[in-house]
Amino acid sequence: MPAAIAAHFPPAALVTLETGVEAPPLIPLARRERILARRAVFDSEYWKIIAQCARRAPAVATEVEYLREHDKAWNARLALVNGANESIVCSTYCIEPDAFGLAYVDALIAAKKRGVAVALVIDTLAQKFVMKGAQADALAMKLKELEASGATVRRFGGLEQQSRLLASGNHAKMLVVDGMHAIAGGRNVGGNYYGHLFRDFEMRMTGPVALQMQADFMTILGRTDYEKGPGTFSLPARPGEKGPGKIAGLYHVVTWDPLHDGGEIMREKNRITQALLMTFLRARREITLTSNYVVGHPELRQALIDAAQLGVKVRIITTGESASHISKMAYRATTPGYDELVAAGVEIYETQDTPDHAKIFVVDDVAAFGSYNLSDYADGRLSETLIFTAAANDVAKMRAILEESIAKGSTRYVPGAEPKLSFGERFKRWIGSLVYTVRSA
Repeated sequence: MPAAIAAHFPPAALVTLETGVEAPPLIPLARRERILARRAVFDSEYWKIIAQCARRAPAVATEVEYLREHDKAWNARLALVNGANESIVCSTYCIEPDAFGLAYVDALIAAKKRGVAVALVIDTLAQKFVMKGAQADALAMKLKELEASGATVRRFGGLEQQSRLLASGNHAKMLVVDGMHAIAGGRNVGGNYYGHLFRDFEMRMTGPVALQMQADFMTILGRTDYEKGPGTFSLPARPGEKGPGKIAGLYHVVTWDPLHDGGEIMREKNRITQALLMTFLRARREITLTSNYVVGHPELRQALIDAAQLGVKVRIITTGESASHISKMAYRATTPGYDELVAAGVEIYETQDTPDHAKIFVVDDVAAFGSYNLSDYADGRLSETLIFTAAANDVAKMRAILEESIAKGSTRYVPGAEPKLSFGERFKRWIGSLVYTVRSA
């Protein structure tokens, strides 16, 4: 870690780590061990664990911008693409066939035509799911035009990968331009995410942290199994590194693919899950998070329950049934697990007007954001990215976003407070409970 950077951070936040250092195994913890672990604090040992989960030292951002508002987020994304000089790499779950999706692909085509190297990775199953409606054919043609222009366009999670891990895919969302500027967070590309329907969150980041995300993209690209073979892409030569200048924060980028990183039968556990577990176990005052779905890894659920029982204020913001516009099955499959959490003292807030698609975790003075939902799919099926930081401005901003989400348009979940359900609705909830039981097994 350069001295000029290290001078801006307390020793506990700094980690020197050689690539390839193994993280401690994620093993079931007995209740006594979990409680004892809570005596630990967010010290240098904690940050070493997070760095081990990331498999590298943290990276600096020299400038950050918080992208909560839809228009601001869309304009920031287009501005990066339109201002690219050398390279654009983008990983997204899907591109929707609407005005936003078409405009985005047009911007990528224009960048390629002016000599910018362009690479795009989309999830196979998610893209097939959204390709419906009047503009689906137009988007399909635009994607073919992008590839014909010389851009690298690849799908992740095809038949070969599904044969090894059913429902596997790439859910990591990142855009990196010129190896210097990046946007990471919860949004896919489309009107649901930039057109005032979903609540969401991204950060635009400038500096060395963008190179780490670019490296993660290249790993994801190399794992695609498009019919033309695994993705390959050559980046332009990196410009000479500049001095750190103004430093906005220090960031640990943790990216994990259960199929490739975890091994054929998940012999190695998800390092994002592990990093979150180590974070939850250190909570003293609060754990506040937003997740579109709440069917977490058993150890994460237990850590939330233990924290609440030990007096930590634990709050979860998630999408309510009335706001589940795309599909209500996910809601029905997650609510059977709410009562156990609430009985332990966890507060659950459901949005009523719009889905909450952001993935933000605030634990005391640490925050994390990215694409990882508190769900078993994020843990065991999908390639994800979560970014950890203790930068005071970032933590304060994300905490303020969560507080606003609770205060505006969210209702606290109370077991048994729902109106009497019809037979059909009770049957759907029963099916959902079966799905929850299977997924949580």
